[in-house]
This record gives sequence, structure tokens and C-alpha cells, in this order.
Amino acid sequence: MRESTQTTRKTLAVEYEKRRRLELERAYAGVPTEGRSARIRSVKDTLESYRQGYALNHRPASVASVRSALANVERFMGSGLLPDLTEDRIRRYVTARLNEGTGGAP
Repeated sequence: MRESTQTTRKTLAVEYEKRRRLELERAYAGVPTEGRSARIRSVKDTLESYRQGYALNHRPASVASVRSALANVERFMGSGLLPDLTEDRIRRYVTARLNEGTGGAP
């Protein structure tokens, strides 16, 4: 496998190669290569990045609708972590929202 280091300095290229080899070895062994903060995100953080991306390509009315819908998701599940989002947890969210009297049109 060949990759460019984007440098002409040999010392930087050697250091890059060492770091890259270690990263590939860790990935092959099944050890996470990125830091904990990049791997483990809360639902709240994920919703925030989704809102920002959504606002770039949609009309203001759509953005307002998504913001309103995600406010409820954040209220119920915002403090949880993404790996903790299971089918059971989502069903509990839907049940709680239905008990509040919300839901689709009949």
C-alpha cells in the first residue's frame, strides 16, 4: 500500500509512516483507532450536528419543523449515548410521546 505524506522532508515522512503503520496494526487487531471523544457521542451532540447540516440544504419551514421534532427527541434521549440507542429505548420514547397525546393524524 502506498500513500503520499504530502511533504518533501524525509524525517516527517518517516514519522508519518510509523504513525500510519501503528494505526493500521491497531485497526487489524480490532483496537479502536480514533479517540474516545470521536467514538462515543451523546444523542444531543449528534442531533446538534444533524440540525446544522440540515439547515444548509433545506427551506426555513422544513428546518423549523425538524427543530421542533428533534426538541422532543432531545428531551427524552439527549443525555444518552448513541451506542445505548436500542429498539427498546426507541419504543419507550414512542410510547411516552403517545401517552402525552401526540402522534400521527388519524
